Amino acid sequence: MSSASHASSSKSDGSPASLGEPALDVLRSAARFEGRVGAGPHSYYRYPGRFSPEFARTAVMVFSKPGDVVLDPFMGGGTTAVEALRTGRRFIGCDVNPLSLFLTRVKTNPLTPSDASIVLGWAQTAYSPSVRAFRSEVSGRWREYLRNVPWWLRRRIGVMLDVASRLPTSRQEEFARCSVLRTAQWALDNRSRVVSDQEFCTVHWSHLVEMTSHSLSTRVPREKGSRRRRESSSRVLLRPVAGLEMDRRVPPNWKPVKLVVTSPPYPGLHVLYHRWQVRGRRETSLPFWIVGEPDGHSASFYTMGPRYARDFSVYLREYHEAFRSIASMMDAHSVLVQLIGFPDPEIQLGPVLEALSSEGFEEIHDAKQARDSSHTWRAVPNRRWYASSLTDTGSRNEVLLVHRLRRS
Repeated sequence: MSSASHASSSKSDGSPASLGEPALDVLRSAARFEGRVGAGPHSYYRYPGRFSPEFARTAVMVFSKPGDVVLDPFMGGGTTAVEALRTGRRFIGCDVNPLSLFLTRVKTNPLTPSDASIVLGWAQTAYSPSVRAFRSEVSGRWREYLRNVPWWLRRRIGVMLDVASRLPTSRQEEFARCSVLRTAQWALDNRSRVVSDQEFCTVHWSHLVEMTSHSLSTRVPREKGSRRRRESSSRVLLRPVAGLEMDRRVPPNWKPVKLVVTSPPYPGLHVLYHRWQVRGRRETSLPFWIVGEPDGHSASFYTMGPRYARDFSVYLREYHEAFRSIASMMDAHSVLVQLIGFPDPEIQLGPVLEALSSEGFEEIHDAKQARDSSHTWRAVPNRRWYASSLTDTGSRNEVLLVHRLRRS
């Protein structure tokens, strides 16, 4: 039995388990999950630093019930959003990266059968040699985004995006763009050999068929007599966390939120949230061209501080401001669950815990944890750039933190 199944079996009505030893044990087990992300919306894009759907689903099932509001203020690839909406919760999410907003929107807005048929027809049209060749000249707005991308893939992707722009609805166009994004990431990101045009089309068709199939299977039929659309159960916003509590796009009656499940940027780690590395360490901003969203920010914008700073005071300032806003959206019954990694936990974990305490949070322990003051660390599979710690945690550099607001 999976940890998510274990969590949901504690109460047949989906009510949350208590914050006792069983609930925390289930969450720890899910945090240590090292399996591969299977097919479905979670496979649409390999967002850097994502946590497993197993972990997000378990946290949602253990600490909330259907109808509750779940918040992910560092939304990333939308893993928490998908699992919250799948289990009947409402969702609030935000991120400063337009890619995050785009992916979450596509993953949580499934296709209809008619949409799927139209999108499959789009691909067949885009592959056809009869389609007018995409001009190699790209407007000045996007030219910089195509740096280090081979000309034949620029042409192929350009043709597909041009045809996608003529699709009848924005949902169909965004899904088509997402399929191109997935295949382009497969073809370029961290690869030394660049694929041919024919290989790209063959793999794209395989990706698209799989994506449309899973999008249809995750669509929740509307109940009889209900006019509520699935989209109305979520609010996904392009914005920083600080000040989120005052954003008028979040319905007032959705606050306080019941659960926060998130993974903030990791201090001192080099993570390319906004670019791909092509043929070695050459970088490209191609994903922003594919989704049609401009970007002009440096890596430090997405990681809350420069990578090579001697200390992480900038990161801590941003962290303070973010969790001050998160605290204002919670109450005494809310739970905060984080997975966060450190290249040097002995130096960096303490200040982060102090920052949380200063913003009114207290850590939740069970009896065993209280005795040995330990934390749950997890191995981070297939992410070698995390395994550079000087401490005995080695590659187990991601820690599970569970907090609630301190009671006066």
